[in-house]
Amino acid sequence: MRKQPLYQYSKDVIDIPNIAIQEDSDAGMHFRYALEIPFLKSESLKPVLVIMKNPSRADRTQSDKTVSNILRFCHEKYSKVILANVYPLISPDPQDLKKFIQSPVFVAHMNKNERVIQELLGETDDVIIAWGATDLGIQANESFKQQSENLKNVFKNRQKNIFAMRFHSSESPWHPRNWEKGYELELYRWKDK
Repeated sequence: MRKQPLYQYSKDVIDIPNIAIQEDSDAGMHFRYALEIPFLKSESLKPVLVIMKNPSRADRTQSDKTVSNILRFCHEKYSKVILANVYPLISPDPQDLKKFIQSPVFVAHMNKNERVIQELLGETDDVIIAWGATDLGIQANESFKQQSENLKNVFKNRQKNIFAMRFHSSESPWHPRNWEKGYELELYRWKDK
């Protein structure tokens, strides 16, 4: 197994003691519903909510490549980054996500995840959709489509600024592991059916 590089939060940029996390465990699986990472100094007073597909390794004590890219991008634009996900399961392995979708604890954790996202929307006006493309197989892709539609309903009538970074020709917002310095956020519009 390839060793993963360590990503540390910068003590000169991040207010490390005030990083907050909402997480729990169930049926041998670990879940993260939100990770709030405040900046030490910011000209902005507003936070941003970033919604990805599912959490990987970042927690209160260490970052990962994805979170590091988000923090670098948002540093001078926002006071803090609040991370949430379409699925709360913590795992870098897509096979684990498929197992979670089929598990008996799926509905309970997805309901809790939606409640947390609704609460987080009360803290911010800006949301960045950053879940990337999905190709997990038919059942998982259908689940993802349904969950993203659920989020669309959560966002409705909330008057939020919804952004994503993506190629102009892409239907999927870029995953933050692909964010490069210098790109601008492009307004992401939900498609009505």
